[in-house]
Amino acid sequence: MLFRALARWLRVPGPEMFQPINPPELHLMLTLKVGQSVSLTVHPKTSEGQECQVDGTPVWDSNGTAGVSLQADLDGRTCLVTALAAGIAEIHVSADADLGEGLRAIKAGLSLRVIQPEAVELAIEAGEIQGGLPTEVEA
Repeated sequence: MLFRALARWLRVPGPEMFQPINPPELHLMLTLKVGQSVSLTVHPKTSEGQECQVDGTPVWDSNGTAGVSLQADLDGRTCLVTALAAGIAEIHVSADADLGEGLRAIKAGLSLRVIQPEAVELAIEAGEIQGGLPTEVEA
């Protein structure tokens, strides 16, 4: 059982070869600023669009130039994504659609753009007046 689970995610040939039935489509693009987080939830659906179950726990992963952290819930349905560094990341989730002994991988994904917060204004602060007689500063 452990070998089959590892083979599934590492794509190591074993009793069954890992063959996803649908490649991840990155049709959704989110933008976060460094330090922001977003919660993502996966909803397995049938070909008719009805919600359904998957076998085991969905697995989340990321790749790309953006620094992100992924923290999945115990059931794997929800994942908290935190933006750590600017760039582009692809977030993927994989699950086993076969509720029996077989393996039928399904995947979903999205693109995440992480940007640095930008200055939108400048503020000037006056310090203490040095020397001479005190004067008033008007706002």
